Amino acid sequence: MSHSHELDEDICFHYLSEKSFHFLGLIGSKTKRARFLHRLRDRGIVQEQLNRLTCPIGVSEVTGNSPPEIAIGVAAQLLGIRDKIKLDNALND
Repeated sequence: MSHSHELDEDICFHYLSEKSFHFLGLIGSKTKRARFLHRLRDRGIVQEQLNRLTCPIGVSEVTGNSPPEIAIGVAAQLLGIRDKIKLDNALND
């Protein structure tokens, strides 16, 4: 999200406290995810809310760290989520 872990944590806290979004993704590692989950729990975010955070963001098959590779992995994941929502909506109509 940003170049500041503190700002990223504040943004995650804000959105995880809300209920009006479909997806919250965070660029980072499994270590960053664990650190954020711990800190967000300490700030009162419950497990159900924490389950809505995707970190690291992007499809796991794209393993590169360059900005273009990260962008491709994130775009692929978001397209998959969009298509799943479309399918779910079609099945529920």
